[in-house]
Amino acid sequence: MSIKTGGKAFGRWEELKSFTKLLVRESLARTISRSPLFVKLIDAYKPEAYTPEAFYKQLLKDALEAKPGEVIEIYSPTLTVSAVECLLPTLQKTKAKIRIHTLDPDVLGGGEQKEQCKSIQLLRENLGDKLELVLRKAMHEKAIVISNRVCYIGSINLFSAGREDPGSSYMVRYESPEIVTVLVHFLDVLEDSSK
Repeated sequence: MSIKTGGKAFGRWEELKSFTKLLVRESLARTISRSPLFVKLIDAYKPEAYTPEAFYKQLLKDALEAKPGEVIEIYSPTLTVSAVECLLPTLQKTKAKIRIHTLDPDVLGGGEQKEQCKSIQLLRENLGDKLELVLRKAMHEKAIVISNRVCYIGSINLFSAGREDPGSSYMVRYESPEIVTVLVHFLDVLEDSSK
């Protein structure tokens, strides 16, 4: 598979896989500066950057537009009851399934572990069969993918809302199938490396 933009192929699938493995090992800034492929993709597919307030507004719209059979994947290392309660009405209304990647409460300590357990219980009670939880031993990524057609990635942890600094927190939104495919693969590589 080649990633194309404007009819120009930027590389084979194997090159993209090795690129995402490089992202895991090195900082994003260093990887971008050393990868002409990534620079070309960013130039070709201008991402939409969102502040926290604008991000939540757009995400809620995207979630409510999701269709039956689609999946909303949420990567949120930690969960808080207040953030879960805030998002539950939208998650209950969406027609999509919900898959949440989060830290296993066993790897957290004290109050954070209790908050994680309470939040997971609240999600299970209110979403039932619509919910799939992926408990991880390690993770730091913050992202949302809606059926491989929309991807948000950035610094906002969706389920611990209110902790982000409005001046420095952001999410970037992509709709390009090629970029979403690369980002989903990147998230898969991160998940595989955290097992």
